Amino acid sequence: ARVLSLARECIVPVPGWRPDGWVRDRPTAIVTLSDDGMAERAPDGETGRALIEELRAAGWNAVPAEEPVARNAAQRLLALRSTPRGWKGRARISDDVARRARAAVGESPRAAVVLLGHARHLRELGLPGICAWSHEETMERAAARWLDARLG
Repeated sequence: ARVLSLARECIVPVPGWRPDGWVRDRPTAIVTLSDDGMAERAPDGETGRALIEELRAAGWNAVPAEEPVARNAAQRLLALRSTPRGWKGRARISDDVARRARAAVGESPRAAVVLLGHARHLRELGLPGICAWSHEETMERAAARWLDARLG
């Protein structure tokens, strides 16, 4: 519990993001996207799984984007994994992933990114959301709790 509490304190919102109008019992589509190539599946689980579990435990109607009900969801969270790694040969998110991230967020009246990486990527993308700094399960859970405290 202490580790999760400390992790939650590390969550950083993008300056200017106003998390207004979110409703806990409306379907919230959870879209996952990775800029980490072959490392998309973390050793500690699939990206977004802990985020969904924690939001559901808090009473949110969080649904994976692949489920039919998510297609028309008025709320959307993008779990974007982008861990800084030397093997990528670049310091920013790839153009393809940036395009897909903007498309995923742009489709919903209420949308935000949960960035599992460095905060500068959110500024580069120009998208609303929060930075959870890394892809570990603890950070996904901390991000869900942070969101619940501010959106719910």
